[in-house]
Amino acid sequence: MDYNRLYTFIKVAERKSITKAASDLYLTQQAVSKQLLLLEEELQLKLFIRAHKTLHLTRDGEILLEKMRSLFQLVDESVLTLQGKIGDLGGVIKIGITLNCVELKYILELIKQFKNKFPEIRFELVFDIDYAIEDKLLTNELDVGILATYRDQQMLKSEPLGTIKFALYCTEEFQNNHGPFKKYHDLMRVPFAEYTTNFGGFGPWMKLNCPNEAKPFMGQQAEMISESVETNESFITSDLCMGFLPKKIFNRNKNDKNLVELFPKAKPLQVNISLVSKKKETERLIEKEFKKHLKSTWESKT
Repeated sequence: MDYNRLYTFIKVAERKSITKAASDLYLTQQAVSKQLLLLEEELQLKLFIRAHKTLHLTRDGEILLEKMRSLFQLVDESVLTLQGKIGDLGGVIKIGITLNCVELKYILELIKQFKNKFPEIRFELVFDIDYAIEDKLLTNELDVGILATYRDQQMLKSEPLGTIKFALYCTEEFQNNHGPFKKYHDLMRVPFAEYTTNFGGFGPWMKLNCPNEAKPFMGQQAEMISESVETNESFITSDLCMGFLPKKIFNRNKNDKNLVELFPKAKPLQVNISLVSKKKETERLIEKEFKKHLKSTWESKT
């Protein structure tokens, strides 16, 4: 097996172009094309199809790419580990993050800490709903997902990361204008914000805390709807409505944004967050290190 051909195959697959791959490899287009042809003949597999001047991998090509990427990464990581230069590990970690459970500022803080140890690592962040992130994990567009839910347990694996507790908040001004809120039924017809997915919301929170009074609230329509923690926080701090936020946001912002926790003795809504990734024969060392960092840091901060 000629490993130069395999490396050329990886470059062409990543760039989706013989011309671009040839430029990266300092080879002629003819030389790259010949290496691909010889590799297909050796493996007796069709690896690419051409459509609209773009190269696309066949199913056999996709399988080979995933395995060869892992092989070359393992070789590079092994050399750095043997040399005692694990901090020199490089590459890109592509992360998908659920929109309405995890705060962007918090993720950036964890990434900053990790880059202090591994300065050569680059990150690509995608914020979306859980199922969209899951689809990107399955098609290898993302390496790791920080999710509340996922469906494909056959192709994906998960590791528990932590639990985020949500409580009901508003500003002092909003409470003065719409309160007082002394009993749960005082919240009837008060404007509130909801998340689009992954979240039980106002009705389930009422059912959790006062089941005998919850029924009238179950069909109540939200005044504002958002997909992210940051947007919900903006709705609430703009005195537009009450809504649910992670308790740690309240603990950090209660003084400068005049946030008030309504019914502080109430049971919080809880969302379990997991690290989700595609099942692979081998996993990049840098992904393992990043997961280990997230789990240890998350546990100490939530």
